[in-house]
Amino acid sequence: MTNNPGGIVQFNTGSGGVGQQAATDGSTQNQQITSIQEPASVGEQVTQQDMVQMLAQLDQMVSSAEIPEEIKEEIATYLGAARKAVEKEKPKKELVKSNLEGVAEELEKASKDTEAGANLFKKVKPILGKVVDWLGAAAASSLLGSL
Repeated sequence: MTNNPGGIVQFNTGSGGVGQQAATDGSTQNQQITSIQEPASVGEQVTQQDMVQMLAQLDQMVSSAEIPEEIKEEIATYLGAARKAVEKEKPKKELVKSNLEGVAEELEKASKDTEAGANLFKKVKPILGKVVDWLGAAAASSLLGSL
């Protein structure tokens, strides 16, 4: 650490959100304070494996719902493509986002057609919210508009 009379020196020690701060008073003695900060995102970090499980859960919820078959088929197609994009070594988030926009549109149609569709839409919204967390704010903005 360099000599900084009367100043505060702050540095981050890595990706764990741990930082250190040293207050100097102009003498050779320093006080050190270590603080732990929460990651920028609120809640748990969604992993690639979580995404695969959530997409499978969505697929199961849709297939067991009492909504028109053609809507189920459309949603299954979108979810299948999204799952393949997530399972890649480097997930293709733009492709996931695009397919999930299709899922959201179909779910919205179903919610307007039947009460079962409306209930399904309410049930999947929290899952889609977690998906949005995984996609990141920039990629997810248009998907949020669909919810």
